Amino acid sequence: PLYPVPAEGAVDLLGAMLRRFPHGDQLNRTRAHLLWRAGRTLAAYRMFKALAKTRPADSGVKQMLAQAQAKVGLKKQAMITAEEAAALAPEAPDVQATLGELRLAAGDAARAVYHLKKAVDGRPADAPLLVKMAQACSQAEDHACADKFYGYALRRDGKLAEAHFGLATSPTVQKEPRRAWRSFARALALPPGNARYYRAASHFLVLQNKKQPAARLMEPARKIGR
Repeated sequence: PLYPVPAEGAVDLLGAMLRRFPHGDQLNRTRAHLLWRAGRTLAAYRMFKALAKTRPADSGVKQMLAQAQAKVGLKKQAMITAEEAAALAPEAPDVQATLGELRLAAGDAARAVYHLKKAVDGRPADAPLLVKMAQACSQAEDHACADKFYGYALRRDGKLAEAHFGLATSPTVQKEPRRAWRSFARALALPPGNARYYRAASHFLVLQNKKQPAARLMEPARKIGR
């Protein structure tokens, strides 16, 4: 069998089979992306790190390296690398998306909104990116902005549980209990099951003085949590 796992072994074999390929960096970049998509984060990180040394002006490599660094816990270095990528390609949507997501994860919602808006301008049909933009707006306490981008995301993909949940928990939407509950119900009906969604929906029902339905929602929350 291929080792350490079949996916990683297959990527290693690809490198061996194409060792005479004249554009080695391009091949290794493809291999790094394959490892990343296969969930082999550490192996992908090592390859992107090596590529960044041979291609220091490649914003795409730096952007992916930043993602990999964040995934393996090198958060400060990831931010530095993402900023370097943005300096090389300030208008690249992927670069701005990565920098925005890192800013959001670091709790800097206002700056995250700035970068994610630039990313959305370049990738307006990317529903998960629209959700991330909405989340940044929400954390920046611009709820009208959040509601708008959750709506945009759902127009692109009505099966995004995160977007339905985001609307359900929006302070502006919760002023309309029926509308909020419709969004909760849609979020709960979509996979994968999320214990946080059930807990939030239960709390919402408690506030509506519907204690028995609220209690019933806590059982699936506990099951998912386990």
